[in-house]
Amino acid sequence: MAQLVVFLQTKLATLWKTVQVELQGAYSVERVKDLLNYSNKVSGLRVLVVPLFTPLPSLILVTVVDLVALRPATEGIRANQLFFVRAIVSFWIATVMTYTQFKHIVASMPLSIMQTCQELLITIYPVYFYLFRRIPERGKTGFAALLPIIKLIMRNIVAKTVGHMHDEIPEIVTINVEVFSALFVSYCMQNTPSIQTTPVLMVADALQMTASLYDIEIIIQRLKTIRRQMRVDMAVTNRRSRRKSDFLLAQDIVNRHVFTEGIFSPLSKSIRQLSSTVQPLSGTVKAQVTTQEHSSAFSQLDRS
Repeated sequence: MAQLVVFLQTKLATLWKTVQVELQGAYSVERVKDLLNYSNKVSGLRVLVVPLFTPLPSLILVTVVDLVALRPATEGIRANQLFFVRAIVSFWIATVMTYTQFKHIVASMPLSIMQTCQELLITIYPVYFYLFRRIPERGKTGFAALLPIIKLIMRNIVAKTVGHMHDEIPEIVTINVEVFSALFVSYCMQNTPSIQTTPVLMVADALQMTASLYDIEIIIQRLKTIRRQMRVDMAVTNRRSRRKSDFLLAQDIVNRHVFTEGIFSPLSKSIRQLSSTVQPLSGTVKAQVTTQEHSSAFSQLDRS
């Protein structure tokens, strides 16, 4: 029984890691170098200003479109001709943005089924919203619970489709999946009279956010461990390098002052023996010289 529980826990943990998009990305060496250069050259004020002002063009476009006043729907189409202007502008902006992303994300090749995942988004969510409005009120709460599942599936589809763009996976997933999901969650909240549906959607989003933050915390702890290990390795490497430099300096002094085999010959031999035990480090730090070897070498130096 215990083995079965352990087996199920292992399988569930593996499944969990498989569907978490934030655990599947990778930073390229170029991205890390660019980040290091950016952090060294750019001021903190610019780092703060850029995220605050980057969304402004999109918000301004949406605001301008919404500023167009509409007449009540009961007055008919003739009184709401501006509605078509708003619709044309909105769809034009959405189309341009969508195909601009396609041009950047998808390579120049015939689109496969997997590469049309963005089209799935504008198909699945409207169909879901239509069904959500048609089903009885008592079934809307349970049907609303499908939204987080759809979001999770689409995140994985989009992430696997653009897997060759490791550095840009978070941005692509956020722009395509998260925005669609947030939009239709708000639609569902506005079009249901049931009070239970809103808490269900809020709890589902909170759980997904908590899971993502937990995964990020695990990654941060791993990075801290690697950073501490790098500091230890660097400190040991520097100490061994300084020790080797001292030995080489002593050997060079003796070699410059000893021209014949005489009283200094044992001293020169001892220093050469001691310095030969210090080798450059490669990979992980390995103990090349034992304490006993050091003690015997220094004893021979004292006797000389």
